[in-house]
Amino acid sequence: MDDIGQPNSNETGLSQGTPGQICAEKQTKQDFESSSQALAKLSQATAIIVGTLLAVPDAIALVPNSETPISWLLRLLGVWLSAVILWFVAFLGILHIVRFLSGGIQADDQGIRLWRFGRKISWTSIAAISCEPQKIFSFLAGYRPPASRLVLYIEKAKSGSLAPREIPSFWFSEEVFSNLYQTICQKTFAFVPQSENALVTTPSRLVTLKRITRLRQAQRALLTLVIAFGLVFWLGRKACVNYTYASGNREFKQGFIPKAKAKFELATKLDPTFAVAWNNLAGAEFRLGQVDKAKEHWEIALSLKPDLVEAKVSLAYLALKEREFARAKELLDRARKLDPWNLEALINSAELNMREGHVREAVRYARQALTKDKNNKLATCLLAQGRLRLGSPKAALLLLEKKSDLHSSSNATTSAEDQFCLLVKAETHLALSQTDQAEALYAKVLSANSMNVDALLGLANVYIIKGKPDQAEPLLDLSCQISPQNPWVWLIRARLALSRNDQDACLLAVTAATAKPGQDTNSYAEAARLSQILDKTKQAVYLAEQALKIEPTNVEAQSVLQSTNQKK
Repeated sequence: MDDIGQPNSNETGLSQGTPGQICAEKQTKQDFESSSQALAKLSQATAIIVGTLLAVPDAIALVPNSETPISWLLRLLGVWLSAVILWFVAFLGILHIVRFLSGGIQADDQGIRLWRFGRKISWTSIAAISCEPQKIFSFLAGYRPPASRLVLYIEKAKSGSLAPREIPSFWFSEEVFSNLYQTICQKTFAFVPQSENALVTTPSRLVTLKRITRLRQAQRALLTLVIAFGLVFWLGRKACVNYTYASGNREFKQGFIPKAKAKFELATKLDPTFAVAWNNLAGAEFRLGQVDKAKEHWEIALSLKPDLVEAKVSLAYLALKEREFARAKELLDRARKLDPWNLEALINSAELNMREGHVREAVRYARQALTKDKNNKLATCLLAQGRLRLGSPKAALLLLEKKSDLHSSSNATTSAEDQFCLLVKAETHLALSQTDQAEALYAKVLSANSMNVDALLGLANVYIIKGKPDQAEPLLDLSCQISPQNPWVWLIRARLALSRNDQDACLLAVTAATAKPGQDTNSYAEAARLSQILDKTKQAVYLAEQALKIEPTNVEAQSVLQSTNQKK
C-alpha cells in the first residue's frame, strides 16, 4: 500500500473516477456472495502449506525404519498426500459451512452488512478504506495475482476511535471483490481509486490512521514471530519425539528391549501426552519383567487415550493373570467393541472364558482368532485346550502335534505363548494318564521360568498322582509365595492332604480355597468334589451350585449334584 498521506499516481484525492469504475448511485441493494471456486483454491493452497508442515516431523521419524532413501521418500510422499487430502476435504467443508452461515455481504443505500446476522454499518460511519496486497501469504499459497485485504475503519459514535473490519479477497472471485471495493468507495466517498493498492480517507484523519496502521503492522509482525516460533518449537519437538519413538520401535522389533525402553522413556519425557509411547514403554517393561511399572504406564496410556485398544488388551491380560476376571472382561468387551477383530483381544477373550469355564465360548473366540491368523500358536493351543475340556484329549493332542515348533526347538519355552502351549500339552498328556510325558513338559516350562505358577501346580499334581507327595510339597509352598490368592494353590494342597489321608488338612485347604477371590467354575467344581469325598454334603451341593451358576454345563459339578441326589 502507498504511504499514508502521500500523493501517488494510483491515488487522485477525492476526484471523480472513470465511469466504468463507479457504481450506479441509484442502485438500492447488492449482494456479494463468496465463490465456491475461491474457497476451493484457498483450501488447496492451505492444504499444501499445512501438509508440508505436518510432514516435517514425519520426515525425521521415518528415517530409523527406512532401509533406503527411496523407501523413505515414498513413505514420506504417502504421509504428505494423506495430510494434504485430509486437510483439503476438512477445511473446505468448514469453509462452506461458514459460507452458508454468513450469507455473503449485503450493501444498500444506507450501509453495508458484512454477514447475515451482523449489524449494519452505515456509510457515514466508515472513516477510511484501505486495500493492500498480502504478499507473504500470496507467495506461500501461490496466489497470482496476489490476494488482498480490504479494511474498513469504522468510527465509534461515543469514543470517536476507529475500529478496523477486515474483508479478505480470497473469499471472492476477482470480479466480485473488485465490485465490492468499488461499491464501498463510491458509497462512502463518491470516489473510486484507479488502483486497489490505496488508502481512501479525508486529510483530517491521516495522522490517526497512520498511528493505527503502524500499530496494526507491529501487532501482525509480533503475531507472525509468535506463530513462527511456535511452529519451529512444535515441529522440532514433534520431530524429536517421533524420531525417538520410531527408534524405540526399531529396537523393540530387533529384540533390544532395554534400548527400546530407554527410547520410549525419552519419548514420554519429551511429550508426556503421547499415549502410544506410554503403551509401548509398558510393553517393553513387561517384556523385562517389570510388571508393576508396565501396569502403571498402561493405565497412563489409557487415561490419555481412552480408546487405545492395545492398552485395554494389555491391562486385561494382567487382570486375567491376577484372576481379576470381572476387570478383564470389562476391558476386553470395550476393546472388542472398538476393534471387533483385534487378534490379541480375541485370544485374551478365549483364555478368559477358558479360565472361567465357559469352554464353548472360549472355543468360539479361538476360532475367530484363527480366522484372522490361521497360524496363530496361542489360538491353536486354546482350541486344543477347548477340545480337552470338552472331553476329547486325543483330538486335542492331535491338534497340538501339528504345531511342530512346540516340541522340536530347544528355545520353544522362551516366550510366554510357548510356555502356555506346553502347559496345554502337558495337561492333555495328564488327561490321557501319560504322567511321564506331562512331567517332562512341566519341567521344561519351569526350566525357562521357575516362577510359572501353572507349571508348578501341574508338576505338583503329577507328583501327587505318582505317589510322590514329598516332591509336591516344596512346589506348592513356592506357588503359595508367588500367588497366595490363587484358589488352585489350595485345591492342589487339598489333593496332597487327601493323598496322605489327612482329611482335616484337606478340609482346611478346601475352605481356604473357596475363600479366595477370582473363583471360576472349575475351582468351585473341584472344591465340591473334594467336599463330597470328605462327606461334607451340604458344602458340596452349595459349591456345585456355585459352579453351575457360572457355567451350567460343567460336567463335574453336575456329577456332584447327581450323586448327592441319588444318596437321598
